[in-house]
Amino acid sequence: MEKESKGNLTERKPSYASSGQADSIFDLLSRVTPRKVDSKFIVDSNIATAPNAFRTLDLLRHLKIISPSGEVNQDIVNKFKLVGEEKEKFIGEMIRDSYKELFETVDLMRATRTDIINFFVRTYSFGSIQAKSATMLFL
Repeated sequence: MEKESKGNLTERKPSYASSGQADSIFDLLSRVTPRKVDSKFIVDSNIATAPNAFRTLDLLRHLKIISPSGEVNQDIVNKFKLVGEEKEKFIGEMIRDSYKELFETVDLMRATRTDIINFFVRTYSFGSIQAKSATMLFL
């Protein structure tokens, strides 16, 4: 997976946002096309509280929906407005691209939830709670 410079706070890592936050931001992006997404936008849109907005931002960065500075990738956001099979295909491709290292490292056909949790712990130095949350979001 392509990462930005080590130690950089904007390094792309998988998110451990809640599925509710993910559903809410994806629903919002299917209706609006902001130019920039930051913590204030997340809080004002009732996606997450201020202390948890970073989780949603991490998700958007990891999926390449926003840049490290919060600039929105208009091409990706416009695809959130698709419906049906075409939208499902787009979401699947986005997930396979964003979780490329996981797909290449773990045999997901045989993997257990524990295998995926351990992948996040080993690869991204997540604590067990973060890794469990990242796994729940991925699944």
